[in-house]
Amino acid sequence: MRLNNFTKKNYIEIEKLFKIILKHYKKISIKGIDRNKNLVGFFFHDLMFYFASLQYQKNLKKNNRLRFGYRNNFFLFKKHKKNRNSQFIYKVYNLFSKLLFHKTLYFGYGIKLSLAQKIYLVLLSSLNGYRIELINNLSNRADFENFNFQKKILYSLIKYLSKYYKLSKKDKSQLNIDVNIFIKKIISKKKIISMNNNKVLIGSSANIFNRIAATQQDSKISSNIIFGHENHTGFTNNLHLRFNEFQYADRYVCNGISDKRLLKNSINYYNLQNKFPRLIHRGLRNKVSNLTIDGKIEKISELKGLYIPTRIELDVINSAECINHLDYQKWQNFLLSHNKNIFIKPHPKQTYKIEKIQKRKIVNGNLSEVIKDFDYLIFDFVSSAAFGEVVISNKQIIYFNIGLSSFTDIGKKLFFKRVHKIDVDLENKFEGYRNFHKTELSGKTNEFSQYFCNSESNFSFINKIFL
Repeated sequence: MRLNNFTKKNYIEIEKLFKIILKHYKKISIKGIDRNKNLVGFFFHDLMFYFASLQYQKNLKKNNRLRFGYRNNFFLFKKHKKNRNSQFIYKVYNLFSKLLFHKTLYFGYGIKLSLAQKIYLVLLSSLNGYRIELINNLSNRADFENFNFQKKILYSLIKYLSKYYKLSKKDKSQLNIDVNIFIKKIISKKKIISMNNNKVLIGSSANIFNRIAATQQDSKISSNIIFGHENHTGFTNNLHLRFNEFQYADRYVCNGISDKRLLKNSINYYNLQNKFPRLIHRGLRNKVSNLTIDGKIEKISELKGLYIPTRIELDVINSAECINHLDYQKWQNFLLSHNKNIFIKPHPKQTYKIEKIQKRKIVNGNLSEVIKDFDYLIFDFVSSAAFGEVVISNKQIIYFNIGLSSFTDIGKKLFFKRVHKIDVDLENKFEGYRNFHKTELSGKTNEFSQYFCNSESNFSFINKIFL
């Protein structure tokens, strides 16, 4: 993994933060307390997000006031909107199934299924004796084993981190207030009984309601099935996967690598207890006919390129998001001003923050349609939905390695078969950029899309949920 100095600095600090929280997590787990009911585990995501963002902003010399439990001023306990068609299908099914079945399949937030897949899920639930309960109909409460002991560990952790990150008296006070609000909102005053063989289907545990649903179940007698929200599982190798995706996962439904042997050396694909969840591949493999990417005989300066950058943010949870904003903006402006045939499609939420870009070079519209007008595409950050959307196309791709991304062994191997990699030093006058104009867009193989970013029009993965 080659990281630029700024990203590397944040990477080291985020790793330290993770180890500190994990140490306190283990103080609870060694007491035999259930994984689902570990209080530090419940707050793991929020603590990482808050303190990693705090340190990142300090390194940027910026001060975007942070609040624990908020994302871009969005309070985590604010209800998400549910798809009305989903609610109707499951509610109708529940009218009779709750009279017939005792086992429950809990359906949470962040699960993307087509209408046909939802109907198939209902059919299999019936055949396997499950009723379906929507998580937004549940109490937002959970009970934690030996709560007073766990609370003591949590507050000792917060006290330690507050001192470690040199929080002001005002910020310490606000942090304690916000944590207390969280605890009051989630703690149940009565014991919640978990029934045998319940299944919890949820998206990312970053969603507070998904987390609560997982915490309401006993991991020894129920199972959590997490639906990944990335379309290239097994490609990148980022720390946040351990507590953001796999922490509660007994099974993980993903679009990407599902063979444990290919990921066994990537520690970030193990949960906080160092156990590897069972991976369920949900996609249909892309056709072999799409594997060959034809080369271009023209000079790259004569071809039309589309640059698709990442979004600059002040709130982060993993080091791959830690970019020096000024350096990145200079890099974008440099790339555009030195290449008349390169255009840019900024992140839809980012356009107003990118400075000094000629308006005629900004491209808008649906990405999958927009790329048809270009000869090749440019990325410098690939842990994104945009990359997953276009990598399956037959377009040539230039990858400027500015030191942000981290890959698994299999991900790195297949990725470099797909793209033309150019190393650029973001912090040293863009050293390495000159190799761009020497690049010949020779033919490439898209074996990458055989493993990642597959079609989701598949039903067989639903069968595996009930096995």
